[in-house]
Amino acid sequence: MSVGHQSYAWINEPGLPVYYRITLVRGLEPDEVLRRFGADPRTARSMTLEERSLHPQSWQLVCVHDLGGWTVAIEDDWHDGPGANAAAALSAGTELVTVYTNVLAHHRFTHIVDGDVRTDFDALDAGTRFGSRPDRLTDAMRRIGLDPRPEFDDPDDEPEYVVHAAAMLLALAEEVTGVALTAEMLSGPALTAAVPEPATNGWSTPGSREIRAH
Repeated sequence: MSVGHQSYAWINEPGLPVYYRITLVRGLEPDEVLRRFGADPRTARSMTLEERSLHPQSWQLVCVHDLGGWTVAIEDDWHDGPGANAAAALSAGTELVTVYTNVLAHHRFTHIVDGDVRTDFDALDAGTRFGSRPDRLTDAMRRIGLDPRPEFDDPDDEPEYVVHAAAMLLALAEEVTGVALTAEMLSGPALTAAVPEPATNGWSTPGSREIRAH
């Protein structure tokens, strides 16, 4: 593999979520990010990623970390991507980058600015990109070893590529945001709240639930 993504190899280490969505939102406080997810910040409490994983409502919990200028949110892989309403709410007046992975070995990258999807693609089919500026990040993709042209019929055809896909997408997120995420950032204590159960359009279901200790 090419250089550029090695610093994110930690994403495959034990103790971190196996299937997840990591979202970076610019210029919003953690409370506001939780509100835009549909959670009630008044019900939030501090939890580490490990505590979250042991919680009986873990699949409904979103953790948010204030990184100074950007807030990062971590959640489970409920669905294949944010619903249109949720994406519009989270990115309204600002921008976000999402890295998503699931049990089917799909690794998806999405960049949205004020509701406009600029770039959206699956790392296993990076030659098929969607959005208003689908080719804006191709030079950055090449720098980190993410070929903007490949298309694989079966992830098993390129096992090494699949292993590095999440790290490459996090490196691409850094290209956009300037934020270098670390395992310590994600696993430490974070403001955590329950978000609505998923509907067909993802995060846009109204309402929230209080986190209950166990």
